[in-house]
Amino acid sequence: MPLEFGLTMTLVGMVSMFSALALIVIACEILKRKFREKGSEIAPTEPPHKLTIFKKEEISEEEQAAVTAAIMAYMSETPHVPRSIATLRRGTEPGVWNMAGRMESMNMRIRGR
Repeated sequence: MPLEFGLTMTLVGMVSMFSALALIVIACEILKRKFREKGSEIAPTEPPHKLTIFKKEEISEEEQAAVTAAIMAYMSETPHVPRSIATLRRGTEPGVWNMAGRMESMNMRIRGR
């Protein structure tokens, strides 16, 4: 009896969950069709910078050197922010709160026995 009841409840739950999800999908499709404007298709735009790819044979060594120099000049102009790593060093003696916690735990052990 309990096994049949559990399986029945599981089946009812699964059917209700998936039917609710199906209703949500249908509602979303209806709303999408209703509020879609005609002619507002997004046109593909050109990228802001045109990418030109050259083959190795098309570029002379002087042009390669000029491009390399331009890239190095650009990279040296950007400010270099050094990453600082902060280290925290403990003092030689433990902190006050650390000692208070240790004493508290020692007192709890003594009282517990």
